[in-house]
Amino acid sequence: MVSYRTTGLDLPAANAAVADVSVSDYSCDFSTTKVHVGSTGDLKVDMVGTGTGVVIADVQAGAVLDIQITKIYNSGTTASSITVFW
Repeated sequence: MVSYRTTGLDLPAANAAVADVSVSDYSCDFSTTKVHVGSTGDLKVDMVGTGTGVVIADVQAGAVLDIQITKIYNSGTTASSITVFW
């Protein structure tokens, strides 16, 4: 069975993955629709269409960000327990 999604950010997420950036960068093979941060800290990401190395400072634990990203950096990210949804 093939899993697919139609385009549109108003659709609920169909998939999720833990983004472990404790050792290296986390590159997405997809564009996320949401990012959940489990532990407070900074999040350094590549955002779709706006460039690379954007730092979102002081993201609070439990925050769900409605952002499209393609990469989370190890260096510059202090937040942890990160889950991406697409």
